[in-house]
Amino acid sequence: MNSLRSYHNWLALPALIIIVFCFFSGFSSDTKPQSIEDQLLQRTKIMQECMEGIASYSETEKKLIRLETQPLLSEDVKNLKNSENSSFDKVHKMNIVSVENKRNILGNSTYEIKIKWNMEGPEGKYTTEGNYSVITQKVGEEYLISKFDPIL
Repeated sequence: MNSLRSYHNWLALPALIIIVFCFFSGFSSDTKPQSIEDQLLQRTKIMQECMEGIASYSETEKKLIRLETQPLLSEDVKNLKNSENSSFDKVHKMNIVSVENKRNILGNSTYEIKIKWNMEGPEGKYTTEGNYSVITQKVGEEYLISKFDPIL
């Protein structure tokens, strides 16, 4: 009977280690800062093409669906439709200065990202910088941007 308990303890320890490893692996990041950078650069390019009339709203929405999820997707589509009769500043270049991964919890990753924008508006060319909170959400096997908010 004692030897049976001994084997039971030897089986419990590896099982416990596997359970702990699996639990904490859910909190790790599967995305790399480079992939979030690429997604933000693509997003800016796609939206800029729509605002310049190079791409239609339906084309733009289809492209954004591959990069974004709710609530950002509906916010971007709404903003593009509302920008039809308004002027906008053109993005010449978007430089991602820094990416800091803040949190990874259950398929959601939160980043603080500093971006330098080279823009052109009615008054001419200018440069501006901003800090943004970006959240990605795991949808299937993909990580999509769900939030892109300036940090004030």
